[in-house]
Amino acid sequence: MKPSKESISLLEYIESRLDPAVEDDFSAQWDDFLFDRFNGVIFTPYRKKSYSC
Repeated sequence: MKPSKESISLLEYIESRLDPAVEDDFSAQWDDFLFDRFNGVIFTPYRKKSYSC
């Protein structure tokens, strides 16, 4: 199945709004949790920046 031009356009728009540094930090939080490097009580990952519509 081939995605429509509209779908591709929407995905490109969403990707353009993401901040790679914020997403890398978020991913690193999950890596720390998954590989037993998390030292807290309750794991609650967070993004340092909020994205708005």
